[in-house]
Amino acid sequence: MKPGIRLLFCLMAAFLTVMPARAQVDSLQLRRLEEKLGQYCAAMAAQSIPDKCKECDFLLESVSDPALRDAVAVRLYAYFMQSPLMGDEAVAIYLTDNWFDPGKVHFPSEIDLMNARIFAQFNRQSLLGRDAPSLALWTPSGESETIPRTGADAYQVLYFYAADCPVCKVETPRLVRFLSEQDTPLTVYAVYTGQDAGVWKQVRDSSFAVDSEVVEVHHLWDPELESDYQMKYGLLQTPRLFLLDRSGRIVGRGLDAASLEKLLAAIPDARPYAYGGEESERFFSDVFAAYGNDLTAGDVREVATHVASRALAAKDTVLYKHLSGDLLYYLSGRRGEAFKAGTGFVADSLILSRGDIWRTADDSLQVVMLASLMHEILGRSAVGTRLPDLQVSGSLRNFRRSRPGKWNLQRIGGRPSYLMIYSWGCSGCQAEMDALDALFTAAHAADRQVRRAARRMRVLLVDMDDVLTNDPETGERLLDTFDLAELPFILEADRKGVVVRKYLRFSGASE
Repeated sequence: MKPGIRLLFCLMAAFLTVMPARAQVDSLQLRRLEEKLGQYCAAMAAQSIPDKCKECDFLLESVSDPALRDAVAVRLYAYFMQSPLMGDEAVAIYLTDNWFDPGKVHFPSEIDLMNARIFAQFNRQSLLGRDAPSLALWTPSGESETIPRTGADAYQVLYFYAADCPVCKVETPRLVRFLSEQDTPLTVYAVYTGQDAGVWKQVRDSSFAVDSEVVEVHHLWDPELESDYQMKYGLLQTPRLFLLDRSGRIVGRGLDAASLEKLLAAIPDARPYAYGGEESERFFSDVFAAYGNDLTAGDVREVATHVASRALAAKDTVLYKHLSGDLLYYLSGRRGEAFKAGTGFVADSLILSRGDIWRTADDSLQVVMLASLMHEILGRSAVGTRLPDLQVSGSLRNFRRSRPGKWNLQRIGGRPSYLMIYSWGCSGCQAEMDALDALFTAAHAADRQVRRAARRMRVLLVDMDDVLTNDPETGERLLDTFDLAELPFILEADRKGVVVRKYLRFSGASE
């Protein structure tokens, strides 16, 4: 809490310590008390709900006179019950549970206490920021449907209404009009609270015609009240409207059509999440830049595991999807051995193996399809598999010379041996050619041990443009066997033609 606000609270506590007992307070002093409490509560406006609860504790514990403490507690309760800030009623429930119900402070009458208990009982499950209680309801065709969804494609609206409710007769057309004008995808659960199926059908047909391509409306009811939706959602009267995020968390309660519109406009992620945005690009660039040129596949896996485990520990599947999806997009656009291995890890371990999380149509379209594609591409010429028994035109280069001809990929014969598939129109390919030249040139001037290692090295250089032009069938085999989406493609194989490493760089540059 800011020092200035804390000072105000301390001054408020000091003011209360010098106030006389309530029975001795005159009207002027009561007005002063009301004014000070108003300032105190206003100062808490920007605080979180837990902080507001703590500050109420702080203030009430500062009052020594029981009668005066009762007066302060009642005033605080009334303020948070009537607060224009959504969610403040949680503080009133906290005061009921921790101060009024245990008898630490008292309402003016037992009726007041009973009303506070009823309000707390009917609202504690559907407070702002909590997971929306699950309901098993019935569709018009008699099928059971459980709401809300977790990991949904869109934000969800939960609207309880009655056919004979005067306020509903005004609010329902407003809501339908707003939904018909929406360009933000929404899933709406319109829950009829009556028991007459005929009346319900008439309401659906006449009053709930939402004309929108991005709004999906589900009509539901529970005529036998088996789901206990009144208690779970505080349904003491209708209409009752909630806004839930994609994970099913309550982000708006006690809304009407106008406040729903404002809230949706203020929520940055109400629209479908766009993976791979500029912000996530900058974030992961900064993360991996810290590793410099020493980045390894293990480092990338460690980063991926860390961001995923943090989200799962918080039981936030939406955050998990955003972080791992953004990371997949980031890695899939990077070159180099470490990034490619990391891409495969994210695709396989964080996405394709977590069907319990990635299960919506939007997930499939934006992330799962990309993960499946990367799994297939990165699986070509996997480490530990043998190169195909294929004759390819190219130049076999070693320490002393370069020999053009036809070469079998399984029999390059060096220790180590490399395959480099390139295109002359590629600037990165030319850079790797230059790096290979420099490597062999430097070996001539190096000590005997380095020269001996260089003599064993074999590099088969394959011009992909030439192969596709003169031997299209072999070119197709190469495209099916290796990930040639980006050139140059460089791998290392042992003397038996088994792939040891891939996505290498002779330049040693980290990309």
